[in-house]
Amino acid sequence: VVQASSDGFMVDISPPIIILDRLTDKTSQDQNIGSGTSLYQTTRDSLTAQWSYNDTESGIEVGWYAVGTTPFSEDIAPMTEVEISSMDFSTLPLAKVVAVDTGKPNIVSIWGRNKAGLVAEVASGSVIIDKTPPEEGFVTCPDYVGINAAIDCEWHGFLDKQSPIQKYVIFMGDQQGSNNILNGTELPGYVNKYSIQGLQSKLSHGNKYYVTVTAVNFVDKETYAFSSEIGIDSTAPTYSKVIDLHTTYRVDVTDSEATLQMNSKKCDGNEECD
Repeated sequence: VVQASSDGFMVDISPPIIILDRLTDKTSQDQNIGSGTSLYQTTRDSLTAQWSYNDTESGIEVGWYAVGTTPFSEDIAPMTEVEISSMDFSTLPLAKVVAVDTGKPNIVSIWGRNKAGLVAEVASGSVIIDKTPPEEGFVTCPDYVGINAAIDCEWHGFLDKQSPIQKYVIFMGDQQGSNNILNGTELPGYVNKYSIQGLQSKLSHGNKYYVTVTAVNFVDKETYAFSSEIGIDSTAPTYSKVIDLHTTYRVDVTDSEATLQMNSKKCDGNEECD
């Protein structure tokens, strides 16, 4: 009887696990960098990533990456095999792939295959390149307010095709762009109005003031817009007097100027006007 036996073998029925550790300058500890998120950068050569593999059964055999405008696409950089370190991680080196800067997302897609032939895939969040500030908007405030009244302002038209407006900063001063009255109130990017209150001690009757709205996008680029001048009026209107004219309207059919003179009355004081 002849007997023989093979070496033992391991059955692996599960694909490897791929963990995205870093995308651009953000790590997974800093924020969520996975699929469905957005990160904003100012330079096209800022695209870089690092990821690790976990397969305790058969081990990782090969890994790839590609870059596209949608998950698992290759319209920016084709699928490329990567080196796997002894610590089971791989990288997309800085500036290896030049990102598109048209406002479209740059998504790093990653694949890993273990020694059993099972493949896993992961897509990163969207890296969006924004090199420009928001478009300039316009600011509307009242032309005149009382010294104790709120100054209600609105703004529109601050647009950014690449990254959203993350915040607005409101200033007020006695010149366009100055902040000697109100120094930098921050508001969320979805707000488009603000009521300035409590500045009575800083305002003076008859003076003119201006509100500045600064729009800041997600790469911290700024655009400014100014209101028209806002006048401060702390006095009541001068009272008037109603004067009774003739009960009969007289007409000179040959002279319209004479008709006007016959039906008008001019007076300069209470005694004359009574």
